[in-house]
Amino acid sequence: MKKSPELSQKILTHIPSGACILDIGCGDGDLLCSLKGMGYTMIGVDPGIPEDTAPASDDLTFLRGTGERLPVTDHWADCVLMQCVFSLCDPRETLLEIRRVLKPGGLLIITDLLSGTVTFQAGLCSPLTIHTREDFEGWFTEGFELLEFSDERKALIQMIIEVIFNDEELCISQEEQELLKKCKAGYGLWVWRRR
Repeated sequence: MKKSPELSQKILTHIPSGACILDIGCGDGDLLCSLKGMGYTMIGVDPGIPEDTAPASDDLTFLRGTGERLPVTDHWADCVLMQCVFSLCDPRETLLEIRRVLKPGGLLIITDLLSGTVTFQAGLCSPLTIHTREDFEGWFTEGFELLEFSDERKALIQMIIEVIFNDEELCISQEEQELLKKCKAGYGLWVWRRR
């Protein structure tokens, strides 16, 4: 699913200057590329990145990997970002990897679909699990402090409109749109601090 530029800007307000940023599921790297030359050291990880990719610049590297297997050293990141990808990962394995790579006191910022009713499997664009807010927050009770949550439903609506009108291939069927309505879908922004 497309990422919301407005929501990306909101996320950036949480990232401290000079941070080492790890973007899990970075896709084409648009967000990180927009931060080049701003004093950050950044790694983008995505399963679609070719293994022989050269660093994009001195401050930005792209690596092939997944949330469950991050090619990053222990306690490297001051900030871990996951935009609309946590629901595509195994939550327990991904959480173990995040704990491994995130420095104590570091920030974890996640945006993702959430269900207002029950957790369920969906096939939007690719197979994923749409979790409730309680599910998300339950995984991070140990070792993380929740600093902020906001329901960014407006960003979800903008992303769906972008998919419907601007993508060459429509990946959200009418049935899936109805399912999102039925589960009272939202789009959460969580900011946690690792203890």
